Amino acid sequence: MKGILSAREARSQHIDEVMAAFPNKTVVVLKLNMVGQDKNPVAFQWMLTVFHQKIMKQYESKIQSFSQHLSTDGNYYLYVIDDVPEAVKTFAIHCEHSVSIGRLIDIDVYHEKPLTRHSPRKCLICGDVAHACIRNKSHSVSEVKRKMTEIMSTYLTELMTKKTIEYMKEEVTLYPCFGLVSLTDQGCHDDMDGDMFMKSIEALRPYIRMYLESDVSAQALVKIGQDAETAMFQATDGVNTHKGLIFLLGIFLPVLKQSILRKSTYAQFQDDMISLAQDIIGDYYQSLKTAKTPGDNSYLNYGIKGARGIALTGFGSILNQPNHTTDYDRLLYFMSHMNDTTIVHKTSYETLQQVKKDASDLLADGGYLKNKDKYKKMSDNYITLNISPGGSADMWVISKLFDTFKGYLKQ
Repeated sequence: MKGILSAREARSQHIDEVMAAFPNKTVVVLKLNMVGQDKNPVAFQWMLTVFHQKIMKQYESKIQSFSQHLSTDGNYYLYVIDDVPEAVKTFAIHCEHSVSIGRLIDIDVYHEKPLTRHSPRKCLICGDVAHACIRNKSHSVSEVKRKMTEIMSTYLTELMTKKTIEYMKEEVTLYPCFGLVSLTDQGCHDDMDGDMFMKSIEALRPYIRMYLESDVSAQALVKIGQDAETAMFQATDGVNTHKGLIFLLGIFLPVLKQSILRKSTYAQFQDDMISLAQDIIGDYYQSLKTAKTPGDNSYLNYGIKGARGIALTGFGSILNQPNHTTDYDRLLYFMSHMNDTTIVHKTSYETLQQVKKDASDLLADGGYLKNKDKYKKMSDNYITLNISPGGSADMWVISKLFDTFKGYLKQ
């Protein structure tokens, strides 16, 4: 306790020093609002990134100084903002009330002195005034921690589910898209359309959530994936719209959530995905003698492992991807790198190699923004040639998710 009090005094002194250095500016401190002796629980650290991003987005050019600090009383971010302190306080209160995890952080605003809130915070357990519950010791520390963990985990699950569905739908709106199904046309597919994809996506929503709520065990995830496939086929009258993506999400999503809660590095995140993929796939390829699926044919004839191979390499192509100027370039990137079994199945191995070259050449020439007409003509030509980079579309979704949540991992 003595260490926490000393750290609290040190932070207060730091704030005073910054206010003295910037006398006409607003000072903001962001930190976790934790009970007990551990003010920096690892599983909650990602929340600081969430609200840091909100503050940076809200004030952008108005932030004159920003720094991060380690503290026994809770690591904190400190900002100097060139804006009216009352307006900043209003924004801070909005952040704390607009989402459930806002209850688990403090955004304190200073201008010569601390700006106080108009109404006291409510207790997480009973809804009474929080300070009164703390003073009266109405709830045990363990009880409050359990509630905090529930709020934190539920929010992260809901956010990741929402973003997964959002990006799956965005992929269907992408056009032109090289023979893929979109809301504009059917691409080179005569058995599916954009409406069918949307129905399939909604059918998969509960299973995406189950992936994220799972215990990250191979047995549990395989069962969820099988149930998800059944739901997909029921929604599409037997048409395969998302089978490959169901498999990829079943490894990527639960490991990503687990890695966020552990504050894993990129390398550990990748290692954990490889480990889970190995548990799920086992000796599948060693024992494969007769093809049962188009993917099996690709492996037996060309050594291409498709979605399983992507998982077994720890999704290396997303971890190493460049910053994409547009989502069209994101699709081109995966078309240029992937051994896409959908292309092999619908055309040939030789066509796959040509697609990879076409996409690489277009990216090297400046990508979509410089070559919109060429991009459209190439896309139309792929429809005629029956080319559909379905595996690349799946990775497009995965990569959007990674770009959204990678900031929550340890940098």
